Amino acid sequence: MGFWNKFLKKEEKYSYIISAGAPLKEQFKGIIYEDTFKINKDIGEEHPFDFRLAQGLYKGFPLIFGAIDKIVDFAVGPGFYIKSKDPRAEKIINDFILEVEFDSILRGWMKEALNCGNSFMEIGGGKNKVPEGLKILPVNEMFVKRDKFGEVLEYSQVKNKITKNVPFNSFEIAHLKYNVVGSEAYGMGIVYPCLDVTNKLLKAQHDMQMLLERKANNPFFLLVESDVKGIMPSQRDLDDLRDRITSLKNNQEWVLGPNINPMMLDFGNISDKFQTPFKHYEDLIFFALQVPEVLMGRGSIPEGLATVQMEAFQRRIQSIQAETEKVIEQKIFKRVLDANGLVNVHVEFEWGQPSNEDTRKEIEKITLLLQNPMLGQSLRIALESRLSLLMKLEIMENPEIEKKRELEEPQPRVPGQNKPEHLHELYRDYSLEEWINNESFNFKDYLKYIQTYLSSEEALKDLTATNELELKAGKLPSEQINSIKDILKNAFKRGYSINKISEAIDNTGVPDLFELKEDGSLGKLLLSSETRPDVIARTETIRASNEGALLQFTEEDVELVEWIATPSERTCPLCLSRDGNILKISEASGEIPLHPNCRCSFIPVIAEKSKIKRRE
Repeated sequence: MGFWNKFLKKEEKYSYIISAGAPLKEQFKGIIYEDTFKINKDIGEEHPFDFRLAQGLYKGFPLIFGAIDKIVDFAVGPGFYIKSKDPRAEKIINDFILEVEFDSILRGWMKEALNCGNSFMEIGGGKNKVPEGLKILPVNEMFVKRDKFGEVLEYSQVKNKITKNVPFNSFEIAHLKYNVVGSEAYGMGIVYPCLDVTNKLLKAQHDMQMLLERKANNPFFLLVESDVKGIMPSQRDLDDLRDRITSLKNNQEWVLGPNINPMMLDFGNISDKFQTPFKHYEDLIFFALQVPEVLMGRGSIPEGLATVQMEAFQRRIQSIQAETEKVIEQKIFKRVLDANGLVNVHVEFEWGQPSNEDTRKEIEKITLLLQNPMLGQSLRIALESRLSLLMKLEIMENPEIEKKRELEEPQPRVPGQNKPEHLHELYRDYSLEEWINNESFNFKDYLKYIQTYLSSEEALKDLTATNELELKAGKLPSEQINSIKDILKNAFKRGYSINKISEAIDNTGVPDLFELKEDGSLGKLLLSSETRPDVIARTETIRASNEGALLQFTEEDVELVEWIATPSERTCPLCLSRDGNILKISEASGEIPLHPNCRCSFIPVIAEKSKIKRRE
């Protein structure tokens, strides 16, 4: 039984029957378990089995190792991407993924969950702070503490009897469980169901190896008969014969008397005798792991059956991915978004990136569709947009589609969200990705600085009437200005779109705006009461976003900013002429918006001042 030594370190290495986990209790009015469960009040619920068994098999048993790696490759290999209706959330999550190298951590996290049924990832940092990183904790040291209704109270890490237990709040741990039985606190994984049959297979392999080592050559024995009937050879005669045979050499011949009959002991082909039980045990393991034999390099089966097995395996991969993405979205991404002030924003973790062959086939289909002269204009635009994305072509967005999208975007934009992909040789711009990954930027703080600006006297100053003439021309009284400030504050806090902000401003009764001549008379109509709320919403959100960003940059000791113009067919020449300009913080305040409906923004810059070329 020494074959088990390489998998276990304790006395359980001699136990071939693995006991089942704690029995499930019947649910009654929401209570999932009673005190009869194995619960340590200091650390939580006991593990259903020793997770080191599964870890040992993964490290030392090729079939388990290969199956788990194959599942993880199929699940994670195609890649993943982030999708959200809020572009701010996409930017924040994508940069968080890059910062913590989430793709590498994801593989190890899923691998341990499949192997042991559980995997515990620590999310660093305080509750209301942006997570500082991710770290996988030893699964055999982590315990779950729940109330009787199944709600997780906290997690505990138990190193040993001497070291003090390390408690974790529920928001600090992302617990990925796989193969959960009923309402148990832990998953069972894919290795536990085949532990018993794996024991038997390893035992059979051990027995075969022992026979091969001991019986490498066919042994022989001698049948000694008596010379006289009824008289048996003495023990001295047998010992003497044994000694003679023991001292025989390869160049010696055997000379035996008529009363000695030599016989050969034939074990046959030892390995063949074990093939049937080996095949039986391996089949049971494949059934438990649910990995097609053809993927593991074994099995000669018809093509149709292989296709069916692969389709079933793909569905299983999808179920594993669904369990994983649910934990990622709820436990990790939600905490990142909450810390950045996007409390009610949701992001989708989507699996899979198309292969080169899939992309080629899709391009061919779209190309054929575009040749149809009967194709509608809206469908043609959508197909052309998809084709440009597949071919990675940088083309301008359709102006009407772009305008509609911008009006529906939640506010405020992250500084630099509209930044084009250009680089300047004489300085290194502190890009959005670097800024958000840096501890300096926090979207929640950014919102606070916007609120600070909106509470100042400078906010909406251009809209405020200072005398009766300006009031007559259409500028707004202080009471209405305060109402619009409150609308903007609430809009930024809740992430309202321009359309929703415009509707709220319209409800305040914004009048027409006229030109005011030097003699005090009214000139031409500048903005009607129908269009003015939309212009105020778009212009003042841009102003507040940039002024709030400048306040935050100043607080973080940023000295220089870069002017960014949105690259679009709708961008005016005046804004494009300022694109890339480097300004001091003191010079930047009040510069954006450059005109009504301006879409420009500032991003922070780090550069050697001696190398800066300011552009006028």
